[in-house]
Amino acid sequence: MKSLLFLFLACLAGSAGAHEFWGEAEPFRAAPNEPVAVRLRVGEYFNGDVVPIARPQAAMLKLVHDGEEFDIRQQLPAERALPEMKLALPAEGAWMLAFDSYPSSITLPAEKFHAYLHDEGLDAIIRKREADGKQNEPGREHYRRNVKIMMRAGSQASTTHAARTGQRFEIVPAEDPTTLPAGSTLHLQLLFDGKPASGVLLKAWHRHERQVLMIRATTDAQGKTSVSLPYAGMWMLSAVHMLPAGPEAKEADWDSFWANLSFALPEK
Repeated sequence: MKSLLFLFLACLAGSAGAHEFWGEAEPFRAAPNEPVAVRLRVGEYFNGDVVPIARPQAAMLKLVHDGEEFDIRQQLPAERALPEMKLALPAEGAWMLAFDSYPSSITLPAEKFHAYLHDEGLDAIIRKREADGKQNEPGREHYRRNVKIMMRAGSQASTTHAARTGQRFEIVPAEDPTTLPAGSTLHLQLLFDGKPASGVLLKAWHRHERQVLMIRATTDAQGKTSVSLPYAGMWMLSAVHMLPAGPEAKEADWDSFWANLSFALPEK
């Protein structure tokens, strides 16, 4: 499998590409029962704005820890959106927060839609639009976010990283990324509806000094790939899967699913 590495200036302006949506924890590594602030962000090139969250925005919100799941969606306010969620991780080991959004809609001009598709490795959709004679039509899309945040309480070994959350599109690491030293290779499998997602472009993002590092990798027939993570600190992995919208979709031609996984490699 081939990985490509890119560097972007941290102040680089946005392009025709789509916006990533990710989660972050402060801190990613805490003592048991120590308060942890969790935020959602949306933006480009790993620079984004905080997305306030309330119950109406969360189709699913749960904590996962060593084979147990805790539904915490009802802990969100019913109306007033919060800029962050406060959590406490009561037991040692790795913890995962899983969040799903409800579907949203967007329509893009044809040129911008094709640029976004190419940037996300969705060239098969471009070819399909061309084959159908629709390459000059606007791109009408329903999109959903499937977000994971890996956190750690204490140093106890854990199997949380390998849990399947039941999200439509998810990134499943083979190793616990909260324990890997800088310079490690992280092996991953991408699943859509529980089945391997092949030929999917995965991006791994990291801020290093005044630059943003982005590594590209593509999944094989088993939905597997790997990325080398040269630096400690926060990493964000993102991928997009798209398929034709069902006949019930009156205002969209495509359904997209945005998988995301964030974590922090421990500092020395």
